[in-house]
Order: sequence, then structure tokens, then C-alpha cells
Amino acid sequence: SGVQFNPAHPYLVTSSWDKTLKVWDIYNRKVAVETLSHTSDVVCVAVRPDGDQVCTGDLTGNLYFWDPQDGSLSFTIDGSKDIRGGRR
Repeated sequence: SGVQFNPAHPYLVTSSWDKTLKVWDIYNRKVAVETLSHTSDVVCVAVRPDGDQVCTGDLTGNLYFWDPQDGSLSFTIDGSKDIRGGRR
């Protein structure tokens, strides 16, 4: 689980063991973007300094890059091979 403040926009981003990422509007105290679902437990979250991208990592080692404004998935990096013993 993790929490990150978006420095460029009034959003708080949370990741959770329930396989979700949520973007919260801190002024209106509600979810700003629909819950972004993952296939595995989300173990970390980071926000790019300009606030235009959020990265999450799940228990399988995959990294997901999201647009926090509209909740769209930009791209994914498969890190599962790194977790299982490194790339060959």
C-alpha cells in the first residue's frame, strides 16, 4: 500500500492491497478518477514531479504507468522476469 501527493495538481494518489489505485480530489474529498484496477496486489506508487504520470508496481513485478487526469493506462513494463531471477 502507498500514498503519494501530486505536487502539480490537488490530487492524492493511493495504492492498495485490494488491487486498486485511486486518485483523490483533496479539495472535494472524493475520488477524482474511477478506481484503476490491477490483476495483483498494488505494492507501490509514485507520481512524476510534473504530476502528469503515476506509476504503480504490483506483486508480480509489473509496472503500470497511468494518466492521473483521465485514468487511462499509458503503458506497462513486465518486470516479472527480474523478480524470478533476472533477465537472461
